[in-house]
Amino acid sequence: MGAPRPGDDPPPGTTAVVPTTQEGGGSDLDPVSSAVAPLQHDLAIARAFYHQELRLLERTLHTSAAGMTIPHLLEAGDTVGLLDCLQQVREHGRIDFLTLADAQGRSSPSPTPSSIQGVPT
Repeated sequence: MGAPRPGDDPPPGTTAVVPTTQEGGGSDLDPVSSAVAPLQHDLAIARAFYHQELRLLERTLHTSAAGMTIPHLLEAGDTVGLLDCLQQVREHGRIDFLTLADAQGRSSPSPTPSSIQGVPT
């Protein structure tokens, strides 16, 4: 079985990129393959950026939760301090979805001190 030639069908379930010969004797990929390469490059860059942002978000949330500030504020019942702390985390980490749940389990992006009174610790 020799190398695929232009016009040969690829085996079922596969795709093939077959170089075509130009008049000057050089070869070039078919137009579809030439168009796909830049898109794959852009996709790889987008994925890298997404994963970088995801790791930053993870570190921000982990650092905020692992510290003593939030547990201390919860234990002390300092709802105003807790809301201020969470607002700082939102602003510093550029997080627009950080919410608190009230005693009934309802979440609010901007809870008030009275809405989180009685939250079990």
